[in-house]
Amino acid sequence: MIDSLFFDSDCISAFLWVNEQNLIALLYPGMVVIPKPAYNELSYPTTPHLKQRIDYLINNNQATLEAIHVDSDAYALYQKLTTSPDEGHKVIGPGEAAPIALAKGYTTEDDGNTIWISMLAKRRKLGAASFSEYIKSKK
Repeated sequence: MIDSLFFDSDCISAFLWVNEQNLIALLYPGMVVIPKPAYNELSYPTTPHLKQRIDYLINNNQATLEAIHVDSDAYALYQKLTTSPDEGHKVIGPGEAAPIALAKGYTTEDDGNTIWISMLAKRRKLGAASFSEYIKSKK
């Protein structure tokens, strides 16, 4: 069902800071995708160890780096999320917007419902009986 996992800068950095990025590769072999804007956020000169660790994942084929192309639907969504979101929504950072933009279209509503059922089975409090109901409540 899920072939790629797009990591935002906050999520991947949680593993990088404690030097446990190997867990991601073990749990999700061949599925880890780092969007270029998230990678850029982890490449600041003040935190070279984070860049070294993420580069290791990429160079050893444990993660892939994915750009957002200017002529793509993903770029249009990325720009919207980072500069002018819909009314009532806040601007989010590039490292958070990129995985959302790249992942859109990968998961269908049926996939969402399957994931939702699994989460409910684990007693997660989600606020709706299904993913479809949740989407309808947000429109």
